[in-house]
Amino acid sequence: MKILVADDDRDITRAVQVRLEHAGFDVVCAYDGKEAVARAHEAMPDLIILDISMPGDDGFIAFEKLQGDPETREIPVLFLTAHGTMPNWLKAMGKGASDFIRKPYDGTRLVRTVRETLARWYGQLPTETAP
Repeated sequence: MKILVADDDRDITRAVQVRLEHAGFDVVCAYDGKEAVARAHEAMPDLIILDISMPGDDGFIAFEKLQGDPETREIPVLFLTAHGTMPNWLKAMGKGASDFIRKPYDGTRLVRTVRETLARWYGQLPTETAP
């Protein structure tokens, strides 16, 4: 399954990418909200992970654009952010986000949340290919 990871911090993006690839996922990366929307259209991922704070279009704006487009509105979105305040959680979940993880994050929990989100969304748990 393919996952789009969008975060302006390239170190975090790379760490998430490596962790998810190790767990057997294909990963596409973006580094701001506009690029995330464009990459979503190109790659048509099974799940999108967005940071909230990114230059240009932030994660919330990108999420609204994705949800407003018939081609991408059905892709589940998980927020992974350092801005893990209750108001941001309420905003994300109120707009229809699948889940919300605060940074710093635990890599094992991130993979488990991705798998659980995919299972809820698509009705099956992806086969685990790596620890």
